[in-house]
Amino acid sequence: MILFRCFIFVFGIVIWSASVCAQEKERNTQKGGSAAGTENSKGRPPAGFYDDRIVKPEQISKRPMIARVIVAPFGVIGRPMEKGLNYVEESRALDRLVIILNHPNIRPVFGNLGDGSGFGGGAYLSTADSLSPFNIFGLGHITSKRYLHGLAGVSVRPSPALGEKLELFTTAELRLRPEEDFWGMGPQSGTTRTNYDLQNRTVSAGLTYRPTTNWRAGTALVYDSASVFGGRDKRFPTTQSVFPVDTVPGLVEGAALLSPTAFVEYDRRGRGNAPIRGFYAMATIASNDSVGSGDYGFWSYTVDSRFYVPLLSDGRVLAARTLLWFNDPKGGSQVPFFRMAQLGDSQTLRGYDSQRFRGNNAAAWNVEYRTDLTGFVGAFAFTDFGQVFDNRSEFNTDNFRVTYGGGLQFKSRESVFLRVYLAKSDESSRFFFTLGPTF
Repeated sequence: MILFRCFIFVFGIVIWSASVCAQEKERNTQKGGSAAGTENSKGRPPAGFYDDRIVKPEQISKRPMIARVIVAPFGVIGRPMEKGLNYVEESRALDRLVIILNHPNIRPVFGNLGDGSGFGGGAYLSTADSLSPFNIFGLGHITSKRYLHGLAGVSVRPSPALGEKLELFTTAELRLRPEEDFWGMGPQSGTTRTNYDLQNRTVSAGLTYRPTTNWRAGTALVYDSASVFGGRDKRFPTTQSVFPVDTVPGLVEGAALLSPTAFVEYDRRGRGNAPIRGFYAMATIASNDSVGSGDYGFWSYTVDSRFYVPLLSDGRVLAARTLLWFNDPKGGSQVPFFRMAQLGDSQTLRGYDSQRFRGNNAAAWNVEYRTDLTGFVGAFAFTDFGQVFDNRSEFNTDNFRVTYGGGLQFKSRESVFLRVYLAKSDESSRFFFTLGPTF
């Protein structure tokens, strides 16, 4: 019943917006124009195209009452804001921040390090083309909740004939995540929220190859050593104090894993991080085996596919995502709890708390309807559904979880830079303030 209501919710908004779009398209046709053919040879709208999409005061009275209430405040600031965003995008003003840092190969980094990690920032350093064909790079990023990501690496493009198609790399990483949530394992995990401190030290070496613009593939050998401690969030008990240590694999000793991995990726989206049409898919496979103590061994498989379809115009888009995540234990071995599939964050089941569900396998779907309100403000409605499971018998309708919601997104011509929205589930309502798109 909840799933049905969510589909009705999104479907109703799609139908309402489509009817408005049809009326606008008819008016444009009468003026001698149409939604088609508005892009220039570079794939961008011609000059002045976005000026018509800014809501002017005299246009507000022609819209339905609900649209007037939502759009009116943005109509006042829309034109200067959009011009400013487009200038930043076209002039690459963010790239010029390196001048302030007095170094051409330093870029600022802003944002979080995962759901619930707090806001933070740092810097990315790179030799870029100064040591071509080699590139030495590093990253330091810390958040308000003391989450840390440090990275150092070297890459090389060994063949001038292949240019940028083939790249070899090696990296070393440190990740500190002191307030990770744990609610239990399985599709019917309890409602007791605990937290743990996860520290990862990772070394990897591999290569990537891009035969065409749309295709990319790669392989790597990854060594990851993870340590687990009591969480630092004093609002909730530590995971070790609530769950018996012999029921949660890796809760005491952590795990060190050696993982040969491979992936293939196909991308036909374009238009920055706010695609209006196209398809994306990525599949990975890895064989994971413990090194040292602990009996851990499993195959892991992930598939992430997304598609985007414009509805009558480029300003109205239906976006959908499928995420499949499987861990197949080898023989009698186990999967460490922190490497299990997880659902419940700003990317999957958005109405549930962070890392709410955890199991060997997970399947999740996102459906979003996005529509432009002005040139730089858009609205969206969504529904998410999915579940975790350890075996096929657990994959059933009783264990499916559904969330839904909507909000506003702020964007430039080709990029979404901020989203503000509310997500609801049968357990809670969550308010999100996120940088960048969801998918």
